[in-house]
Amino acid sequence: MSFRITISKEDGDMVFVRIDELKNDGYHFFDLYKTTSQSASSMLILEREKARRGDFYLEVVDNREKFVMV
Repeated sequence: MSFRITISKEDGDMVFVRIDELKNDGYHFFDLYKTTSQSASSMLILEREKARRGDFYLEVVDNREKFVMV
């Protein structure tokens, strides 16, 4: 399995997180949600750890100018 997570700034501390799944013919929309930048950073830490374990391939596109670590 392969996924791409794209984080785009909304307003203030809010961001959009879009998740696409790679299928045979390219990336396809999987999920979209709005959350805080800090929550998105927390989610990325967990997902990157899963990817390092080999659970899946992960590509991250982070369009935030800055982000908050937890």
